[in-house]
Amino acid sequence: MPPKQQACAFGTCSFPCIASNHKTNFFRKYPNGYPGNDGFYTCRNCPARCTGKEIQVDHIKPKTPKRGQFDHGGTNCVKNLQPLCPTCNNKKKNNFPSDDRMVRKIPNKFRRPLHRLMDGLSI
Repeated sequence: MPPKQQACAFGTCSFPCIASNHKTNFFRKYPNGYPGNDGFYTCRNCPARCTGKEIQVDHIKPKTPKRGQFDHGGTNCVKNLQPLCPTCNNKKKNNFPSDDRMVRKIPNKFRRPLHRLMDGLSI
């Protein structure tokens, strides 16, 4: 038996996330429901409550880029996962939540220089 993993494979949280499977990470972290321990998973976008077989585990920040777009940089870490009902997951597809739309419009190559510039300003 391999030794038990002690830390996140991505270095972003204290939970022992594995790199290969996002559903495994989510259900290991929340085996008895989310947000409570009543056996049901509540969708993050609507009040729907689903069982573990019905719920769909979604990447908040998409892992794969859309065709013609830059890589979103999402991981399989539990901090980047959320439970969604099938209806909400089909609506979201491979997009960011609405509050991240402005960040998506700035190309990757300009993000860091822009933040460095803004950090240097005293307003």
